[in-house]
Amino acid sequence: MLTIPRRGRNTEAALKWALFLGTDTEAQVGLWQNGYGFPTSLRARRDPRVAEPQPYLGQSMYTDSLAPRETQYFNLVQDWPRVQVAMGRELDLMFGGRKTPDQAWRDFEAEMVSVYG
Repeated sequence: MLTIPRRGRNTEAALKWALFLGTDTEAQVGLWQNGYGFPTSLRARRDPRVAEPQPYLGQSMYTDSLAPRETQYFNLVQDWPRVQVAMGRELDLMFGGRKTPDQAWRDFEAEMVSVYG
C-alpha cells in the first residue's frame, strides 16, 4: 500500500509515481516479474506475462499458487486500488490530526462494508 501525505514538498510527484505503479500495466507486470509484487490492477493480472513460468521453478507462481487461492482467502477484494484510496484518505485525515486512529478505522471499515457488504 502506498500513502501520500497531502502536506509534503513533493506531493504531486509522489502521486504521479504512485498512480503509475498502481495503474500502469507495464509497471505492474514489471514489478511482478522482478520482485513478485502482486499486481493490484485487474488489467495487469490478465496480462499473459504474469502467468509465465519461472525458469528455476518450471511453473508459474501466479497460475499454480496465487490464482487458485485468490477467490477463496488470499485476496478477497478484486478492486484493491479502491481499497488503497479509501485507506489512504483515512490515514491522511488521521495523520493530519482531523481524526483519531479509532475513528479513521471505523470510517474506513464502514466504507468497505457499504461497498463490499
